[in-house]
Order: sequence, then structure tokens, then C-alpha cells
Amino acid sequence: ENSTTVKNETHYTISFYPESQTILKGKTNNIAFTIKNNHVPVKASGKIIDNNTGKTISNFMSDKYGMGRFNLLYNSSYSAVLKINGIEKSFSLPEANPLGFIIQKKLHSSDENTASILLKSNTLSASNYHKESLILVLHRNGFAKSVAPIEINKETANYQINFLKENLFSGINTLTLFDKNNKPISEHSFWNAPENIELEVTQFEASTDSLTLNFSMLNKLADANLSISVLPEATISYNNLQNIITEFQL
Repeated sequence: ENSTTVKNETHYTISFYPESQTILKGKTNNIAFTIKNNHVPVKASGKIIDNNTGKTISNFMSDKYGMGRFNLLYNSSYSAVLKINGIEKSFSLPEANPLGFIIQKKLHSSDENTASILLKSNTLSASNYHKESLILVLHRNGFAKSVAPIEINKETANYQINFLKENLFSGINTLTLFDKNNKPISEHSFWNAPENIELEVTQFEASTDSLTLNFSMLNKLADANLSISVLPEATISYNNLQNIITEFQL
């Protein structure tokens, strides 16, 4: 009698997501990443190697959703080395750009009524855009809420722009930096915690395996919709590695 052995092949991948969608040479860059094995997020650890010296610069680890981040001063080329069952697998990090800007939201602001945004460049970028007026636009879904002009000076690498919190969108906000030709040269999105939303939930219909609910936003003329599937943990369709929270974070 013949027997068939199924061998589970491992295929690890790392995807890198630089802050502001760019890596700037000579600056400390914040880089998010996801680690997957055969397209399934996994928890794994590794190290960052300087390709020119072979030295370990830092270590990194993903969470149970396969996500993580690290900060790296970019003045060389680098590789991320995963440690998998005693075997090391190397992945090249993206190369740095000589010109560009990094947009960061400060975690803590000196004024509780404002959100502080940092615009960081390197020496070459400051000289290249000297005396040029750049435009930082706060927007979402094609609607601009605030516009801040910034005149670049070759003597200044970092700029701080303050937005009133009352002028931020509730939830996701996007900041895009435009040059004098209205060309986007950097972009960054951040989360602004929304105020509490008052909802009224009523049951509309119920059957053997289905429940339909109505959601009404009190005192607001707006629709609220939610679709959700609730399954027993043993159900084959249930995958606890990906859910509404992890999908949003990705």
C-alpha cells in the first residue's frame, strides 16, 4: 500500500513600509514591516545588518499579527536577516533617497489643543529647495481641511507645524507635501482619536443563523453601517490571525 507524505514548505517574506513613503539618506527613518509565511502573518525576530561592514545595527521582532517597526539612521545599505529554526534568511531593505522630506506627527504636543507635525529634511534637500515655498495640505477623501505654506531655508533641516485639533478629521488624517509645481513629494497618514459616537441599536430581523441590526447615529443626519460575521472558534472558516483590527492596521 502506498502512502503519501505532504511536506509543508515555508516561504517567509518581509514587506517594508517607510514613514512618509520614502527613506531619506542621512536621517533616522521610521520603518514599519510585516512578516508572513506563505501569506500568513507570523511572529518572528531578526537583525538589521550594515551591508558594507557586516555589523549588526539593531534587532527587530514582529507581534503575533506579523507587524512591527524599527528606527534606522540611513547612511549605508542594509539587510534584514530573519532567524528561522536556526537558519538565517536575508532580505534587502529599500535604498535611501538623496532628496526628500519626512513627515512625522509628534506623540506629545506642548499645547493640548494642537497637534504638532515635524517636517524633516537632510542638508542636500534643504539646499535643493532653498527659498522655495512648499505646501503642506491636511486632507481626506479629496477634501482639504488645512493648508500650511513652508518656505525652505538651506540653513534649516527641521520644521514644526502646529494644527488646531479642532481642525483635524475624526479618525484618519492625511498630510501631503507639494512642491511649487503642485507635485506631491511626501505623504503621511495618522490617526486622530474620534469623539464618542452615540448610537442606537435595534433588532430588525432574526432567523436561525442570521441577525440583522439597525444602527442609528443620534442627533446626526448620517448613515451608519456595519457588517459582521460571528462564527464558532472551531469553524473551518474562522481564522484568528486576521480580523477587523489587523486589517485596519495593515
